[in-house]
Amino acid sequence: MDPCGRPRSFRMVESGTNWGEEPVGLLAAARKILSNDDVEFVASLDQLESDVAGPWTLRDALVVASGCDRKAGPFAYWEHREIGAAMNQAWDRLGAHVDGSSVQGWSRAKGRTKADVLGALDQALADGDVAVATELTMRPWCTTKLIRTCRIPFVPLAALAHSWSARGGSLGDLLGHFEIDALTDPWQILDRAEPTIRDVPAPPDTSELADYLRGRMNESEPEIYSPARLLVQLEPGLTLDGLRDLLPLRPAGR
Repeated sequence: MDPCGRPRSFRMVESGTNWGEEPVGLLAAARKILSNDDVEFVASLDQLESDVAGPWTLRDALVVASGCDRKAGPFAYWEHREIGAAMNQAWDRLGAHVDGSSVQGWSRAKGRTKADVLGALDQALADGDVAVATELTMRPWCTTKLIRTCRIPFVPLAALAHSWSARGGSLGDLLGHFEIDALTDPWQILDRAEPTIRDVPAPPDTSELADYLRGRMNESEPEIYSPARLLVQLEPGLTLDGLRDLLPLRPAGR
């Protein structure tokens, strides 16, 4: 497998998702991945007897076919909306050719085989393929070495820390500017914060700041699952430097 989890017999060139000479759409690329002899298919990773990263699900194939790192997933990229839209189109195309109300549920059914999935992909491809983004950029604070940095709630918390560093001011100012209250969901936070930071360098401690806030969510009683609900409970006069003062001291030499 290559660093993104693709079979090494496939090659991705910088101009987009290509395996061979011509650009490949999302469904065709997913089919290429799953039809490769090196790829072991499993309907659902929770059906494995142990935590093994090798076998592929249909979702894995679509994630990598869209250009994402397999472990990182769509939310690790600035273009997550475009990736999500393309994957939704792919699920819809596949859904027209499988039994049941949910194609993802169908693909994860016990006993589902690679042949079943390849057959559904072939039928969906007969209706046309789905275009994929030609260039993806991973967010600067996301890393496949720490998968939590590529997931909710870390991503919106890091986006806010990034924006806070660029804007300055207090936490209350930041939340007011982005109209964030306790009911704001993580995707709304991203919609509001991302346009202000895409071309702004992230502070080197963005991950540490987001990790600290994520830890506060986990430590709450009862546990808080919403980034916004945590943030509105913090002192509105808190500054970013004040938040940095709360970070655990790093060992010498790090």
